[in-house]
Amino acid sequence: MAEFVEKSQIAFIKGVEELDDCGYNKYLIAFDTFTNNIPQATAAGANLVTQVATGWSDSDTSIFISYNKMKDAVNNDWDIEGISASVQLGFSQLLKVDA
Repeated sequence: MAEFVEKSQIAFIKGVEELDDCGYNKYLIAFDTFTNNIPQATAAGANLVTQVATGWSDSDTSIFISYNKMKDAVNNDWDIEGISASVQLGFSQLLKVDA
């Protein structure tokens, strides 16, 4: 049991290091700010409405691109990397974080 706990802790530390290396922490910080800040949430909502309205006919805004990538990843045997990339693109554009 002790060996399992030790290996779990090592895996957790490696996972946190990987999140830090790929810059995912800035998304977590932006999402936390978004959920605790009404003006930020309002801006994200307005951004979503603007992207849907302007991209409706051609589906060429980042929200539509993210949605289409998500559909492709799900249809591609639930490609986890594709799903996470599409979610990251969608959130980064709503929260105004560089993807």
